Amino acid sequence: MSEPQQHAGASRKAAPSARGRPRDEEFDRRILQAGFEELSRSGISHFSVAAVARRAEVAKGSIYLRWPTREQLILDCAMQVISPITHPTGTTLRENFDQLADQWAVAFGRPRAIEVLLRVDADRDEYPELFERIFKHTQQAGNRIVQQVVRDAQERGEINPEVSPTLINRIFVGAMFVEALAHTPAGPVSRAFRRDLVDFLITALQGDRYGSHGSANGSSRARLNASQS
Repeated sequence: MSEPQQHAGASRKAAPSARGRPRDEEFDRRILQAGFEELSRSGISHFSVAAVARRAEVAKGSIYLRWPTREQLILDCAMQVISPITHPTGTTLRENFDQLADQWAVAFGRPRAIEVLLRVDADRDEYPELFERIFKHTQQAGNRIVQQVVRDAQERGEINPEVSPTLINRIFVGAMFVEALAHTPAGPVSRAFRRDLVDFLITALQGDRYGSHGSANGSSRARLNASQS
């Protein structure tokens, strides 16, 4: 089994580039929060460092002391979307799916997170290189954690080793995203929906080895259908 990935953003921590000025975590947090809001409203194409400075109530030059380029600031702001996603600590697939569902609910439920994702995607053709960097450090990083959880379950013999981790990830994260999108701007994904999604996946992946929330022949499917209506 591979070493657990501790954090979706571990490969590149969202930290500004130091150029002689001591780090001030609260100062950086204000800038990133202001940048996150600016990105959600303006996307990549109209992202303004000056607007970020006004929102954060800091000098524009102070931002450039920490983020030498506009693109680096945009990347670090976008990475805030997946900051709640960490490698789960459960011992079964169900436990890990439960933890991941809660984490993705927090990520998508963050104010303006869905708007950030949609705005960035809308600018992907105009800014392909920056979009690729954002995608690598956000969606791909989160996807790798879900895929690793599936692979670990396969190694433990919980599910069929021929099941595609990529496919399961797309179903899992895709369902969470669509549910959050349906409730934008708040983006809440209810506990009931998260439970039903995990039940559905466990039923599909384990069949008769279905876990602890009821029989596979009715209750969870009925709840899932009701939540989607």
